[in-house]
Amino acid sequence: MLIGSKGRVDVTGPFGKEKFILIRKGVKSPSDLIKVRVNVVGAYKPEKDKTDENVKKPSIDDWEWKTMPSDSRWVKFDDVNSETITNIIMRMING
Repeated sequence: MLIGSKGRVDVTGPFGKEKFILIRKGVKSPSDLIKVRVNVVGAYKPEKDKTDENVKKPSIDDWEWKTMPSDSRWVKFDDVNSETITNIIMRMING
């Protein structure tokens, strides 16, 4: 399941699998993707959050590719650059 992402590419090799995701710029960890609000019926309602009014639809320039950790820790997403691509290819062919 992809939450807050536009797409994913799985790279599969003889020695494992790595994932690239297309995600909003500025997102560094999975916790940046989820916002939780709780409302209690009959409780005091603070003023409406001003950020909701100014939300614009993201354009293609507002997204970037990140790598997901290959294990279950999912602490942060790593930027995709020549070094990360080289490391992923080497892990896929060398183990």
